[in-house]
Order: sequence, then C-alpha cells, then structure tokens
Amino acid sequence: MQNQEDINKIIDESLRVIHIPDGVEVKRQFKQIPLLRVDVNQLKGVFQNLAKNAVDAMDQNGTLTIVTREEDGSVEVAFKDTGKGITEEVRSQLFKPFFSTKIKGMGIGLAICQKFVQAHNGTINVESEVDKGSTFTVKLPIEYKK
Repeated sequence: MQNQEDINKIIDESLRVIHIPDGVEVKRQFKQIPLLRVDVNQLKGVFQNLAKNAVDAMDQNGTLTIVTREEDGSVEVAFKDTGKGITEEVRSQLFKPFFSTKIKGMGIGLAICQKFVQAHNGTINVESEVDKGSTFTVKLPIEYKK
C-alpha cells in the first residue's frame, strides 16, 4: 500500500535534479493541499519532465511558475513558463509517442507523463500562446487508490 504523500515536497525534490540556468527564475506558489496516495517515482518523473521542458522552452531566460491548489476534489499542479509557446498544430500532437520538436528529443517524455498521470486516474492538459508561454496542468483526484 502506498503512503500518503505531499505533492509540494515531491515537486521540490524533482526540481533539485533539474539544471536550471541562472537566467531562469523559479517561483513556487504552493497552497496547502491534501496528502495523496501516489507513486512518488512516477510523479517525480512527470514533474522533472515538465520542468525541464519549460526551462528548454525559455532559452536560458524567463520565469517558471509552479502552482499547486485544491480544486473540485482534485489537486492541480500547473507548470507555467514564459517561453516561446506552442502552436495549435504542435499542441495537438504533444502527447503522441515519438513526436518531438527538439533536435535531440526522442518524443517519449510527454507520452510517458500522460501514462503516469492516467495511471493515477488523473489528467494532463496544456494551454499555450505563441510568444507568451505555456502552462501544463496535472490534475490528480484526491480519492485515488491504487
């Protein structure tokens, strides 16, 4: 049986292993949220991938804002960057395996993130505006039991 975990703590632990350039500011807007029964390693992978993608999208300069909150029986975690944004055409393919816009990308990171979030009965969504940035939001039900 999984222990109840603090999502804010998992995010902090995830950020410790990501290289964040000096020009990127990370803002944490963490609310007090319920503990969840989750697979810590899976969620660390999700949060690391989302943070790394956000940093990559900002080309060494910008702000990554991470927001946690409780909303309608779920915990929401949003990774908002001030990067270049994502076109509608690219956005529609983001979670497809082997799709990548990165030269060295394999295109499996977001597909795996989606699988891990779905395994927790959650969702992952993206909103983006070209030249303004993107927000990836993970929504996990509070009552999740594996």
